[in-house]
Amino acid sequence: MGFSENHLLLMNAHPDIDYLSTLSTLVGIKKAYIQPLGPNKEKYSVDQACNVVHDLIKSSGGFSHILASHNTFGKDLIPRLAGNLGVQPITDVISIHSEQEFERQIYSGNAIARIISKDPCKLITIRGHRFKKEKMETIEKVKDFCSLILPQQKPGIVKNIGLLQTDPNMNKLDTAKIVICGGRGIRDKNNFQLLQEIANALPNAAVGASRGAVDDGFAKYEQQIGQSGKYLNSDIYIGIGVSGALQHLAGIVDVKTIIAINTDPEANLVKVADYCLIGDAAKSVSYTHLTLPTILLVQISVVAVSLKKK
Repeated sequence: MGFSENHLLLMNAHPDIDYLSTLSTLVGIKKAYIQPLGPNKEKYSVDQACNVVHDLIKSSGGFSHILASHNTFGKDLIPRLAGNLGVQPITDVISIHSEQEFERQIYSGNAIARIISKDPCKLITIRGHRFKKEKMETIEKVKDFCSLILPQQKPGIVKNIGLLQTDPNMNKLDTAKIVICGGRGIRDKNNFQLLQEIANALPNAAVGASRGAVDDGFAKYEQQIGQSGKYLNSDIYIGIGVSGALQHLAGIVDVKTIIAINTDPEANLVKVADYCLIGDAAKSVSYTHLTLPTILLVQISVVAVSLKKK
């Protein structure tokens, strides 16, 4: 799918970061808009950001498509903007067939809907890891930069009251090649800490959690996998003590190889797993922790070889 002009909008840009040098290396983008943080380096609320995009659309004469990442900010911004413009948002797109035709998953990933939109402006959130980096036909790079400063606005319905810093290691779930996920079967927070030690012994690994484990206080929300958490694109997922609710399975539908450790051979996760170990999850973690990295590295190497053969 190609367009006559591609523009990029960077929201809440930090003043201490040199975005220009990075943006100037992009190809296929004709113009970049940079909207910086507020006077005290605070992020603008999503309703204020919505006004920025809305004003940009009107001042530029309109866009045929507006795309955002299917993350917390994008999922909040795009429906608001769609309401302002009177069009239907198309969320969590996993495939693009043409300028009007798109695919998105429904029913927790159990079905795929193909959508044709004839709205003058298509507002779309994209599940980024479902798209491969393509070679651009043009070598033209960004030359036109515009800084967007928000005008003084009256307080809106939504107000930012603070910013919570998260553990940077938890953000690896989006890019990790190996994800170890703990569920309620882990039983307590101490056993859950062992999962992090296992992950530290493996290359490019991260620790995730089921919603049940988060609700029980074993893990933080940033680690939650599933419809209301992170979507994985890892090579290997190891679910330990995870039953496999449909909402959780939706988050691992793009994983290449699934390994399950569970006492219940009829658990949903066991049924969809490529490899499984029927046994007590808490005991398996304690034993595996003592003999790592030998056991898991051997298992993962075998899986990696089989993947390459496929």
